[in-house]
Amino acid sequence: MKSLMILAGLVSASAVFAVTFTESGTHNTRNTGQTLAGVVAGDNIVGTTTGTSTTSTTSTAADYYNIGMAAQSVAIYENRITLSSTIAGHTGSIRGMTVSSGVASTTSDTELQGSSTSTTPARFNQWYSFGAAHTVQYRVGGTTATTAQYSADITQRIVTPTNLGTVQFGALTIATESALADTELFVYDSAFNLVYLNDDDNATTESSVNATLANGQTYYIGVGRYNSATSTINTLAGSGGVAGDFLTGSVHANSGLITSASTSTTSSSFDLLFGSTVVGNGAWTGISDAYKVHWYTVQAVPEPGTMLALAAGLSAIAARRRRKS
Repeated sequence: MKSLMILAGLVSASAVFAVTFTESGTHNTRNTGQTLAGVVAGDNIVGTTTGTSTTSTTSTAADYYNIGMAAQSVAIYENRITLSSTIAGHTGSIRGMTVSSGVASTTSDTELQGSSTSTTPARFNQWYSFGAAHTVQYRVGGTTATTAQYSADITQRIVTPTNLGTVQFGALTIATESALADTELFVYDSAFNLVYLNDDDNATTESSVNATLANGQTYYIGVGRYNSATSTINTLAGSGGVAGDFLTGSVHANSGLITSASTSTTSSSFDLLFGSTVVGNGAWTGISDAYKVHWYTVQAVPEPGTMLALAAGLSAIAARRRRKS
């Protein structure tokens, strides 16, 4: 009974500290979105809109928000924002910039991920972050019928990546193979800096990067379905893949997050390879896994022979010290 009382207290405390942000003024474009600071899971946004206009200053204007998520401890976070209203019909979307020839248009506005009535829950959007404070650009649109207030509720969970163990440090090709999934591949270092990425390898829908892994470094690998987006435009050094990869398309205006736009109803799977060896796999079950990115982690270490030689050397040093003493 005591534990239940403690749990109830924690839930009550969470509810007390949740913040409701209210739409105010006209914020009808990506560059003029209403700024919300220090947002955490449990908070929500309320407002009204009966349209998607980016020029109107009336109720038909779309509502844009710059949602500033507060800093957290380092981890992989799956963030969701879910729309609800007594009158259904609102749509949510995560916004970004278009890219052409490796240059982002700072005045552009493009949908990186749109909500769907077919997902569970309906009308949610999702992005991944890594603990650093970051901003996600979000839009709510309506119709002539959506005269009731909407609520956009923010939730979050920590993702535990699949542990692939260790791999010899140095050069390594990391790739995906799939008969159906159009994959995109992202490799992060231990501080969650994006160090390698690839969309279509050799003009196929599979992905690969030619990585150089540092000794002792932990890496995180994300595999999403087309179309995924980060804030990175150019193919990073050593990424491999076809020329021009990620030089055209769309990106987030802010760093520290990654999204997948896929709401495919086709179930698909993939194998993850180090060189020619399958080290992991993953699957998407149709729209049930909308916006999902699969996560893995691996640590780069010396090859076994090097470790044995190091151990032998340390043993020899210890033996000499014992003889001297």
